[in-house]
Amino acid sequence: MTTLESKEKRPKRALPGNEWWIFLQHLSGLIPGRTVPVFDTYKNTAGSLEDWTEGELAYLIDEGRRQVDRLYGDVERIRTRAQFLFTTCVGFLVVIFAGRATMLAAKGNAALALWAAAILLTGLGLLGAASVIVASKLLSGIDTVKLTNTEQPRLRNLAIGYSNTIKTASDTVNTQVTVFRDASLLVLLGIMLYGIAWLVATL
Repeated sequence: MTTLESKEKRPKRALPGNEWWIFLQHLSGLIPGRTVPVFDTYKNTAGSLEDWTEGELAYLIDEGRRQVDRLYGDVERIRTRAQFLFTTCVGFLVVIFAGRATMLAAKGNAALALWAAAILLTGLGLLGAASVIVASKLLSGIDTVKLTNTEQPRLRNLAIGYSNTIKTASDTVNTQVTVFRDASLLVLLGIMLYGIAWLVATL
């Protein structure tokens, strides 16, 4: 049977337990042409469609199309949130560097160490947000050119194509959500550390 999925390089898979390693690898998405790994999270498998009627297949295709559109929309919403996080990180880094005189003048090295840690965590959060924005998203789709070259039963082949598309799209969305969440956590930790560093330096 001819596959109808668009011909794209398959994303590398990773186990969910390697979340922070995946986050660091996802930063490579800032390099043009680099393929980032995704979590292998979607465990459902497609069943046989041999005994499905044409009406049932048409319904499955319609549902599959809506599900794929929803997943594509999720990717764009995550990208929009990452853009806001990126802008927030830039502004916060400006605030952090503006306080360098206070940190350098503080007694002891505690404030300076906390300040440096805040810069590191916020910088990682900034890079994480940037990778969500610009990294190549491997979302499979139905290749209509391939569809014109398929043999009967075309409707069943199209339904199978949509069912195969869901896994790649779902894994990609879940990975983007995880990287965005980790980037947000890093930024929040950076803000907290900077607040503590400011208190240590001024009290």
